[in-house]
Amino acid sequence: MIKIRHDLTLNASQKAFLLNLQRGEDWTHAARKAGIELGQVREWIRNDKAFQSVMQSYREAMEDIVRMRLLSLANRAVDVLENDLETAGVNGALAVLRAAGLLQDDQQLLGPRQPMPIEAVLRSLNDVKVS
Repeated sequence: MIKIRHDLTLNASQKAFLLNLQRGEDWTHAARKAGIELGQVREWIRNDKAFQSVMQSYREAMEDIVRMRLLSLANRAVDVLENDLETAGVNGALAVLRAAGLLQDDQQLLGPRQPMPIEAVLRSLNDVKVS
């Protein structure tokens, strides 16, 4: 048996289900390959403290993995935006600023200083040469 917190243990079917999840199976296929019905998994989630504990840890680990992958994609997305911003024009630039949470609905740039009207920001960007 796998020891969890507080000396809680999992049975062989629970271990098999979790192993299948770790291998990338969805819940239905993970249950089927473990030789159980999906209803049994739901029952464990409702009533089995050890299984609940492991599933919570699994969810947290998966969220961390997804968060890291999204951050990695965000870096790549910024690179693409940076390369394509010239062709995206003003609307593309505004979309980037909104997505970054730097632009309010009233078209003012947010930052450490007083909000600046977007027209002034765009005028100042015209003076910047991108190399």
